Amino acid sequence: MCDRYVRARTGLEYLAPLMSGHRDFPVALDVCPSWNIAPGTCQPIVYPTGTARSVRWGYRPQWAMGKRPRTIIDAAIENSDALAWRAFWRTGRVIVPGDGWFEWMRAVDGTQPYFVRRTDGEPLFMAALSSQAPETEARDGDGFMIVVTAVDAGPLDVHALRPVVFGAPDARAWLDADTSPEMASYLVHRVALPAWAFDRFPVSRALNRTGGQDCPSLIERTATPM
Repeated sequence: MCDRYVRARTGLEYLAPLMSGHRDFPVALDVCPSWNIAPGTCQPIVYPTGTARSVRWGYRPQWAMGKRPRTIIDAAIENSDALAWRAFWRTGRVIVPGDGWFEWMRAVDGTQPYFVRRTDGEPLFMAALSSQAPETEARDGDGFMIVVTAVDAGPLDVHALRPVVFGAPDARAWLDADTSPEMASYLVHRVALPAWAFDRFPVSRALNRTGGQDCPSLIERTATPM
C-alpha cells in the first residue's frame, strides 16, 4: 500500500452503514473531507465502543522511543501472531473510514498515480490497529496502523501489499469486542473484500508533489498514460 488515502464523504455517510440494524452503536463521526491524507496527520478512526476520535496515522513503539525508529503506518496480517502484536489484535482493533487510496506506477514519462476504489462506489471500512485507547491521553508514539495483506491477481496487482477492506457488516464484526483474535484473523484472511471488488484509474500527477493540494480534482480520471 502506498502512503496516502482519500475520505471524501460526510461522517453520516460512513456511519449509516455501520449503524444499520445496530441502533445501540453510539458513534458520532465529525469529519472533514480530504483527498490527500498522508501519514503523520491526525485522522478519525472508529473504536469498538462506537467512540470516534482523531488519532495520528503512524505508530512508534514505546520501547524504541529515543532510538529514532521509523514510524509504522501499516501492519501486515502475517504478523498477527507475533508476540509484539498480539495485544493490538485483541484490544486495539479499529476502523478507518475512507473512499480509496493511491498507488504509483512507473510510466514512460515519469511516475503515474492511480486511484483505487470500490467498483460499487460504497465506502471503504479499512481494518486498522491503534495503540491509542479511546478514552486516554495520547502518548508520544501513539497512533494507528492500517492492516495490509498481500495483493492477489487483478486490478490491485501493483505493489506487494494492499489495505484490508471490509463491507459494513464485517467491519462491525472486526470492531466487536467479543470477536476473538482468532476470529479477527479469519475475517482479514477470508472475509475481507477481494481484489475484484476494486478498480483503479490514472489521476492527476499533482499528487507527485508533496504537500499542499487537497481537492476533489485529485481523484478525477485522466487520460491513460502511454
